[in-house]
Amino acid sequence: MRRITRKCEALATDAPPKGWFTFTAGYDTAAYEADYTAGEDYSFLNFVGLAGDGMGPKIDLRKLGSAFALPVYMLQGEADLVTPPEVSKAHFDDLTAPEKVFISLPRTGHDPNQTMIDAQPAALKKVRGMAVAKD
Repeated sequence: MRRITRKCEALATDAPPKGWFTFTAGYDTAAYEADYTAGEDYSFLNFVGLAGDGMGPKIDLRKLGSAFALPVYMLQGEADLVTPPEVSKAHFDDLTAPEKVFISLPRTGHDPNQTMIDAQPAALKKVRGMAVAKD
């Protein structure tokens, strides 16, 4: 499923920057890359399950709590097929926090691309600036 969503998302998103994910020396072999891919498939299957019966669907985020004592910044790819924006936004709207910001990222899916990579430190700098201003 993840391979399919990646292919579909690629039609509506900007590609990740070249070299954003590389294996370090000694791990940059075809055999290691195949093992890594198999490991990702195994992890995804265990998390989601073949029929939605994995551990992920059993997690009830609302039961875990919706009140936070710190700012919440949710970065959401508009073309995310794994975690659709409507689902993320509904969960976000249920949260309470001193500050909440839902950041919709155009031409971004579930995997990082330059838009996502740039948005993350920008959000963290804003949070850090708030913490420094309050000290």
